[in-house]
Amino acid sequence: MPPLMLVCITIALHFFPESGGLCSDDNTTNIAPIFLVTFGSGSATFSSATPANFSFTTTYQQAFTIPIEDGYFAFTNAIPNVNTVWHTGALDHTPNDIDGYMFLANADPNPGQFYRGTVNNLCIGERYEFSAYLTNLVGPFGLAKPSVIFQIRTSTSDNTLIGQLDTGEIPEYSTMTWTNHVTIDFRFSFLRANITRFWYSSEV
Repeated sequence: MPPLMLVCITIALHFFPESGGLCSDDNTTNIAPIFLVTFGSGSATFSSATPANFSFTTTYQQAFTIPIEDGYFAFTNAIPNVNTVWHTGALDHTPNDIDGYMFLANADPNPGQFYRGTVNNLCIGERYEFSAYLTNLVGPFGLAKPSVIFQIRTSTSDNTLIGQLDTGEIPEYSTMTWTNHVTIDFRFSFLRANITRFWYSSEV
């Protein structure tokens, strides 16, 4: 049985008084997330939306119904009833999110990039935090566990690596449990003022 994983991604901005002044006060005092992906909602079990609707790319193929094979993903509002080891019927991470879709990836034995996106208009000298909620949708049956590597890189031609975190094996639970496995703090103080975006990628 291949490992499966669900992912919900949030990027949050934090302001610190000692940060540089290349952004207006209105930009630097906002502590709410500056970028949030929730994958929408709907009554159909599988969403017809594609990565382009959420401005990201992936090396995985999209499934719009069961089964979801190795190296495939789907946007679904509940874990489908296709295997006795899955947490069938479990919902997404967001509280009170009726019919909210989540990103379900069937991890390929050969690592791939399941999510790559760009965030624009970041401020030089400010501190940012990248975080992601992940879960293993397989119950405690002693099966292979997924792991994810997150990277944050500049959008310059050399794609300089400025932050990375490896989740290690994502554990199984008797009930599906979402955990904030990833928190990466980073600054842009070393970049030119006209570099105001970054891309991040993850492999599973």
